[in-house]
Amino acid sequence: MERSRGAKPGSYVEALAAIGVDCRFTSHRKDQREPLNDGAVLRFFPSLFGIDLSLLWPRFRDYFFSAYENSLYQLGILSAVLLGFFASRLLYVRWSIKRARKSFALCIGGWGTRGKSGVERLKTALFESLGYGLMAKTTGCEAMFLHAYPFGKTREMFIFRPYDKATIWEHHDMMLLGNKLKSKIFLWECMGLNPSFVRILQRQWSVDDYSTITNAYPDHEDIQGPAGINIPQAMESFIPTKSVLLTSEKEMKPILRSAATKLHTRFVPADWKESGMLTRDVLERFPYEEHPNNISLVLTLVQELGIDPNFALKEMADRVVPDIGVLKVFPTAKVSGRHLQFVNGMSANERYATLSNWVRMGFDDIDIQRNPDVIISTVVNNRADRLSRSRMFASILVNDLSADYHFLIGSNLTGLKQFILDEWEIFINSVVSVSSVTENLSISESSLVDLAKRLRIPSSERDVLIRLNAILSGLNGAESMEIALDVALDSPELRELMGDSETKTYADDIWRYVEKQKDLLSEFREIHNEIIKATTEKGELINKFKKITTKWFMDKFIIIEDYHASGNRIIDTICAHTPPGLLNRIMGLQNIKGTGLDFVYKWQSWEICHAACRKLIDRRGEAPFEQSLNELATFQDYSLLCELTVKETLEIVKSLPAAQKERVQASLLMIESAMNSALTSIRDHLGVSAKKGLLTRLVDALEALFDVSAAIKRRRTSRRIYKDLINERISHDRAALELKKLNRSQTGGWLLAKENSRNS
Repeated sequence: MERSRGAKPGSYVEALAAIGVDCRFTSHRKDQREPLNDGAVLRFFPSLFGIDLSLLWPRFRDYFFSAYENSLYQLGILSAVLLGFFASRLLYVRWSIKRARKSFALCIGGWGTRGKSGVERLKTALFESLGYGLMAKTTGCEAMFLHAYPFGKTREMFIFRPYDKATIWEHHDMMLLGNKLKSKIFLWECMGLNPSFVRILQRQWSVDDYSTITNAYPDHEDIQGPAGINIPQAMESFIPTKSVLLTSEKEMKPILRSAATKLHTRFVPADWKESGMLTRDVLERFPYEEHPNNISLVLTLVQELGIDPNFALKEMADRVVPDIGVLKVFPTAKVSGRHLQFVNGMSANERYATLSNWVRMGFDDIDIQRNPDVIISTVVNNRADRLSRSRMFASILVNDLSADYHFLIGSNLTGLKQFILDEWEIFINSVVSVSSVTENLSISESSLVDLAKRLRIPSSERDVLIRLNAILSGLNGAESMEIALDVALDSPELRELMGDSETKTYADDIWRYVEKQKDLLSEFREIHNEIIKATTEKGELINKFKKITTKWFMDKFIIIEDYHASGNRIIDTICAHTPPGLLNRIMGLQNIKGTGLDFVYKWQSWEICHAACRKLIDRRGEAPFEQSLNELATFQDYSLLCELTVKETLEIVKSLPAAQKERVQASLLMIESAMNSALTSIRDHLGVSAKKGLLTRLVDALEALFDVSAAIKRRRTSRRIYKDLINERISHDRAALELKKLNRSQTGGWLLAKENSRNS
């Protein structure tokens, strides 16, 4: 309503009152703070930077729960808050890592395709010998860090990775942990592949005083490749600025040298003469098969630091803590009349390193005529997230390795088996096309004999009898009766030989092996005769040749489908396929994570047990006897590998003069009881994980459902362990054990394992 000119305001009120509208006026008091709730008015009168603090919560509530009333202004405020949070966190992270880096007197990083973990451990042994407090992060087959207090012994501990997934933040956490543990030397192995991430690790966080690159072999070509020359080009991101780079790489050395020059970094190559001068007796001082190039690289660093190389070489050999994946021959174990020897080559995950290990360990030179007492096996630990690696190892198994058995463990074994079949199809077609089975009989016969030899198939009765004599000799020693090599396999004399005391125990296993060899020999003779006589139609003969040879090859593959199979179950499966009395040399291949991890742990614990038993029967005096007795008494990680050796050791020790004390006899009984209890539990659960019934599937489904909350709990537990380690509320040994349990639990099967332990 507009007011007419000259009219008084009161007249309007009176007019409204006349039509029944009551108007009242209330004065505004200074202490009155009633909020104005009209948004249309408030937008013209902002109180504080455009925000009425009294309405802050209602506005944010409307912002987050309303889909229609949000404004760009509100979105801008929220974005500014989030940006401020992330910026402040970034500044704090950069400040904390710079502070940690300043606390280290020396920082040395290492990278390369092969051997980088071994080099980091050699560096660790070197600085431990000098008495420095140190932290070394190594991500070899397992993510580990090594820590030593000043003038203390280096201890190895797991780095907890949620779901075993690595990120560059792991490096940040380790630097902060090293700072809190008051370490003055920080050694680290680069686990990045993306060059942009590597630059962050090297040039922003670590800023190395010295850096080492072992080699630049083709690997991870999907990220660093595809060509071989792209590998050293990707490694340029690891070269520090205005520092020192040392490398033992030969072929790609010019590329690394050029990149170092651009960054004003001094380039120091490890001389090939340095590794060539490392004699066999020097290399044998190391507890595993360390590559000479790795040792020479660290010795080059030693010279740069002004340390005596002879002193460094001795101390590294005496103090190095081997990685779980180092090329190592474990002591031979006697299990159920079989002899098992494991060679850990699982850290070699590309062709060159795998074949190099195969040759270095003498697996290429084992022949049934020269070594009838030895069979060859591989344990191939496959990973579903490494398809290119699975294809490569399928090719290696088909084209490069000759073995009696291949035990396949891990994940995606169906895919691996298909890759093997595809590679075999290519291989056998090439054999047929080259041999020209029916056109050139001499070549085709030779090809069959060569293929049978490569597949370790008997081509005569003599081959079977030589192996059988080795079995009898392995079981009965010098007292065994040797079978004449002209005896027919169907002769009753063979059955009579099974009556010997030791042989009788394994008679069924021996005869089962002989029957299998007879069947293979029969198949060989059948196809051999058809090739010689050339009476079969060409196409039919080729098909029969392919069918028989494919059967020979695929029968070598023993698949352990259960991803959660224990190391003891894998050992038991290997024993079941090993003839009694023979030595089975086993080479681990491809990966060490997942299923293969517990298998390697069992061999590590067996090595400790074996060493304790050896020292216990070594008559060096009362004090060493007491020490070794205590070591065996405190040993708990028994496996199938330990049983016979421990029993034989206890029988010998019981009659020793040093053991004729009540306390010692009680300790021996306690050791035997602890081992029997552990082995009983192992045998009770050997087949549990293999059963895929309704209950197991239900437990797996429940585990997947609750694994998120379990993962959160594992993460909190790992942080508490690290915190307790910093505050010295937990020992190194206990921290290592608890972190090992955490890592093992997140591989799966933790719910079923908990239920089994509860029932037992």
